[in-house]
Amino acid sequence: MLQYKYNMLEKVCVVMNNEEKNRILGEESVEQIKIPAPEEEVKPKKKTGKIILIIILLLVAVAIGLYFGLKKLSTNPLSIYKNAINDTYNLVDNYLKESFDNLYNVNINEEPIKIDSNFTLNTNEEDYAMLNNFEYNLSLGLNLPNEQMNLSFGLSDEEGSIMNLLLAFINDRMYLESDELYNVPLDLGPSELDFSGINFDEVSTFDYNTIHIILETTKNILIDSLDENKFTIIDSTIEMNNEQVSVKKLTYLLDEENMKRTMDYITTEMKNNDEFITALSDVTGLTSEEIRSSLEEDIDYSNFTDIEINLFLNNKDDIIAGNLIENEEELIKFTIEDKLFDLFIGDEYNSITMTKEENTLNISYNKYEEEIFFISLTDEENKETIEYRTNSYGDDMIIKVELSNIKSSENSYSADIILDYSMTSYGVESKFNLEGNMEIVNAELDNIDTTNSVNVDNLTEEESLVFYENLLELLDRIGLTDLSSIL
Repeated sequence: MLQYKYNMLEKVCVVMNNEEKNRILGEESVEQIKIPAPEEEVKPKKKTGKIILIIILLLVAVAIGLYFGLKKLSTNPLSIYKNAINDTYNLVDNYLKESFDNLYNVNINEEPIKIDSNFTLNTNEEDYAMLNNFEYNLSLGLNLPNEQMNLSFGLSDEEGSIMNLLLAFINDRMYLESDELYNVPLDLGPSELDFSGINFDEVSTFDYNTIHIILETTKNILIDSLDENKFTIIDSTIEMNNEQVSVKKLTYLLDEENMKRTMDYITTEMKNNDEFITALSDVTGLTSEEIRSSLEEDIDYSNFTDIEINLFLNNKDDIIAGNLIENEEELIKFTIEDKLFDLFIGDEYNSITMTKEENTLNISYNKYEEEIFFISLTDEENKETIEYRTNSYGDDMIIKVELSNIKSSENSYSADIILDYSMTSYGVESKFNLEGNMEIVNAELDNIDTTNSVNVDNLTEEESLVFYENLLELLDRIGLTDLSSIL
């Protein structure tokens, strides 16, 4: 049922933009923004393809944009819908431009890159208790043009450094360097690492201009698709917080004729815009032919029913609510009160809710009134927090990541990080906490001087014993005595 509604939503969202008019009907009605009980299952309709998802997202963004400070509008329906789309576009576009301007960017295929991290780890799990009370350093270096890669690991405690280990892949061979294990680098032999298989050329990459083209083109097409003869305004009443509120109800009707016309217009305009298709290809990783083929898919209108998109304005001409109705059922609804924005998509069986208040965005998916997963994003000054929780067959998992002291430039990115993980299963909670910092930077790798390295296969029995004894001493110092006894 929900999938069917989302398929219809795709066709609907595609339409929140045509031309506009304003048929003022001298009628009054009483409306309540609540979801009626769903009726019988309906077979899903054939979708128009991946492209329509962009329109759905933009339409939802329109609703969000209204919350973020949409200015007061005249009560001309076409003007309101146009302004809603334009203001949302400007909001998103400006945000992306600012983000991309400060975004760390590197061409991994052509430039060396280093990722460094320092952190402590604590857990209540007895099996991993030996990991507590140490400070760890993990680093990865990658230089594809020179076919080099290295991995380093450092371990220390309150008394100082315990060990530092560097594993390097150079000239098709693998080397190990650690003063604590052996006094010269060890040549571990030929490396099976195939650098030709480490290629990021096929990974979809894009910049601000690519996204800008997609947003601006979609915005213009949506606006131009609006039909001014499908708008109406009536005086109405809605219920909010158990109170009756007098509103102006602005309706855009998507009957079958309008839906067909709108979909034909949108898909034709998108297909014929080479710049848009190229940008979409860069973002999605699909070829231009695949995108055009998706846009050419037929839509089955045999079970189509009229759809209404409504916006409700209070006596100050502020938008305070909206909904999308099909078969007298609200598939989408949103409300705006003070600084709180609520969006609901679905029915009493399956639903997605989104709440935006101040600098926090919460998104949850519920099934039969039970929360399946929840995501919370908080963006404060120089601090970002992401919380994710999920519930599956009684197992509750929570992951929380906090980034602070964030610094970003063209060739580096750094931040302090706190990561909390907990899993509760059958009433038993397992917890892990990681605190530290990370840095990503364009820089040359920490290479091993291989001129005096020794091939591990050529070590004498006495030299092998030295390596073995050093290893046992390290294991004992970090509390892995059980492992040392096995060795």
